Amino acid sequence: MEQLNALIREKIIEKQEGSQRVAAEIVAGMIHGSKYWTLDELWSKLTPFLNELLIQLCIELTGRSLQPIKHGIIRLFPHLCSIESIVANDESLRDSLTLSRMSIAVTYLHVPFIEAFIEQIGYVCKSPKWHARRAAIEFVQHMVFCNLFNARPFSPRIREIVLKCLFDEQLEVRTIASVTLAGFYQCGFIQITKEDLEYFRLMSKMNYYIKVDGKKVTSTENIVKRHGGVLGLCAIVLSSPYDIPIHIPRALMLLCEHSHDPNLIRKSIKNALSEFRRTHHDSWHEHREKFTEDQLVILADVLISPNYYA
Repeated sequence: MEQLNALIREKIIEKQEGSQRVAAEIVAGMIHGSKYWTLDELWSKLTPFLNELLIQLCIELTGRSLQPIKHGIIRLFPHLCSIESIVANDESLRDSLTLSRMSIAVTYLHVPFIEAFIEQIGYVCKSPKWHARRAAIEFVQHMVFCNLFNARPFSPRIREIVLKCLFDEQLEVRTIASVTLAGFYQCGFIQITKEDLEYFRLMSKMNYYIKVDGKKVTSTENIVKRHGGVLGLCAIVLSSPYDIPIHIPRALMLLCEHSHDPNLIRKSIKNALSEFRRTHHDSWHEHREKFTEDQLVILADVLISPNYYA
């Protein structure tokens, strides 16, 4: 292994594209023949190469920030997401991986490249690896913010992807999807509609108790749907940090109806309401005019009482 390791290092340093391919073939061969080495041995040798690859990728993207991105980067993107689950316990490598994806996301992209990335994001969001799905939905947030004008024609497709992740089986994916949706609402990339509000309301009312053999049991699938609806309402509330558009009071009242929900749902609501109180506190004397007296009473119970969502 030491000889192979030295050969890989030698080929990586060389500038010729053919040498880089040789290094890649050797690494592939080592992985294919990994039965001859323990996983720890193999990983200890390959981790430095992977880390260096990610650093060089960031340098390449930074140096070409005003030039068209290479098609190879687009093909590489799914792997930059899927490998997230492998490096979850390696903080340094995980940081390099995140930085490499963000370096791609903040690059100026022409319309055809945005379309290609959206296809790749949709593909990754169907991955069985939740780390990959979370990485993809986080990526789309930054990509859109840095390419707002060129990405606008694709807002319906991106909305579809984000809403799907809002009801993902994995909590971490749902949470980042809610943050992403709130950002898209706030910048106007996706418009808040009555249909959105009604859809989230219906999903947030999903009954998470079902009967099995005559006994009432908790349905994990229905809790996920209910939580997704609540996260959608949270996204609406958090999309307007400094004013009170017409849909905010209704969304807040719907969130206030979940005081007896499972802890993960109550925690999401508590975080959203805490952020709402923080961002609207200074001008509350003006914001309160957008609510009815009954709504203000309900909000007072929620926002003032420290134990309401404890």
